[in-house]
Parts: sequence; C-alpha cells; structure tokens
Amino acid sequence: MNSIEHSEIVEEVIARGNASGLYNLLTGESEASQYLSNPERVEDKMLLAGAVCHLEYLAQFPGTSAVVLHEGKVFTPYPEEFQRWLAAGTPGLRPEDLARAGLLSSEA
Repeated sequence: MNSIEHSEIVEEVIARGNASGLYNLLTGESEASQYLSNPERVEDKMLLAGAVCHLEYLAQFPGTSAVVLHEGKVFTPYPEEFQRWLAAGTPGLRPEDLARAGLLSSEA
C-alpha cells in the first residue's frame, strides 16, 4: 500500500466519525498503541504532534471547525497540520497499526 492509499484510509477513518479511535491509538490510549513506531526525524515528530492536536479537537468537538471555548480553555482545529502529516505519509502510523486497532472499515 502506498502512502496515498494509506492517507485515504486515514481520512476514511475520520469521515466515519472515528477520530477518537485514531487519537487514542496515536496517544497511547489504545492497546494497539504498543506496536506503534516512533518517528526518528524531528520533522516527522512535529508532523505527528500537529496531527494529534487536530485529532484531539475532532474527537472532542465532532461536527464543528470553529474555535471552541470549553471549561476555560480554547480549542482550535489544525487541519493544515493534519494535511501535512497525511501528505508526508503519516509518520508514526502504519497501515497495520490501523488494523490492530480495529479502525479499518471492515472492522469498525
């Protein structure tokens, strides 16, 4: 599977409303997280961090793209950072990670 197909699968996971599952996987909250590989390059780590911030927003505030004030904190989406992470081939996330976490369409 090439990175374009993989990115499309990640976008499909989000479109199906499972941003929280992907967020949990990337932040260590999923049992499948133990199999993740950490990016080695600083640039890839930064891309992953931006994607995680965007996924946190999507998980907490589905269906909106506006800045949200919640319990005294400001939350904002980071779609540009998420798109950069996708374009870079989703460093820190492999296709098999999605399968282990049960995030593929046949398993979700």
